[in-house]
Amino acid sequence: MIAAAFRLRTNAVGHTTPEELLEGALAAQRRGSLGEAKRLYASVLRIDPINAAAHGNLAIIAAQQGDLAGAERLIRREIELRPSYPASYNNLGLLLQQQGRPAEAIAAHRHAIKLNPNYAEACLALGNALKQQGNLDEAMEAYRSATRSRSGYAEAHNNIGVLLQMQGQLDQAASAYGKAVALRPAYAEAQFNLGVVLHQMNELDDAEAAYRRVISLNPGIAVVHNNLGTVLNDKGLLDQALAAFESVPSSCELTTPRPPIIAARCCSGRPNWKKHWQRMVVLSSFAEITPTRSTTPALCFRSLDAQVKQSVFTVG
Repeated sequence: MIAAAFRLRTNAVGHTTPEELLEGALAAQRRGSLGEAKRLYASVLRIDPINAAAHGNLAIIAAQQGDLAGAERLIRREIELRPSYPASYNNLGLLLQQQGRPAEAIAAHRHAIKLNPNYAEACLALGNALKQQGNLDEAMEAYRSATRSRSGYAEAHNNIGVLLQMQGQLDQAASAYGKAVALRPAYAEAQFNLGVVLHQMNELDDAEAAYRRVISLNPGIAVVHNNLGTVLNDKGLLDQALAAFESVPSSCELTTPRPPIIAARCCSGRPNWKKHWQRMVVLSSFAEITPTRSTTPALCFRSLDAQVKQSVFTVG
């Protein structure tokens, strides 16, 4: 399940008790005190049962706690109370995507964009839902709409790169990933994707540099060490390749067998280890380079800036 990053949706704070409670609930939600936030939102609804923001923000908490059906019910109630609020439709679409209902999600995201044509997060979310359905041309247009709405939207450029790479347009994909990285140098997913496409293009020095940047940002991803070792092996740097395979943190769980890593762990320290390692690798072959990863917008809280790593709900 995609992990969600959230952005809180703030209402104007008045001086009535429900508004003071709502302000306290938002503050609790921002700092991650979800139990306190739920209690305060419930207090708001006891006084003001048709408070749309309380329903919407309770939906975000339900989604964070894995209750997607409950979150959907709350967001649909928010939409009944506030039918012209674009973020509610975008959040509904994100929930529907997480439940494997892309056609319904597409309709929700399109409605959000109809209400706000410059809603960049909704364009990104729409692109992901269209991609999930296999409609790559429309997904590309949605991602490009996201970049037009927000010129510095690194996640949209990353996802454009993913589609271009899927279509075999490697030079253009590398350019898109490069834009994403230039906009956000610490964007590990885009750095990784750039390394993969450069590796496919046989730009081995640049691929190695990209993988090393990912490791500097997040050393705990096994597949990056695997891909770095593969690049170094392709460059004929056997000692460095073995070191890369051996450097996979022991805490990393390999979801599929990684022959070079297994070979490195088996052969390290043995006499004539290079011959043993080469034989094991030849017999098992290198693990495939991991496919690129799209960035998915999350359910966004409506007041904190969304860090769209995978999906961004909006809270309000």
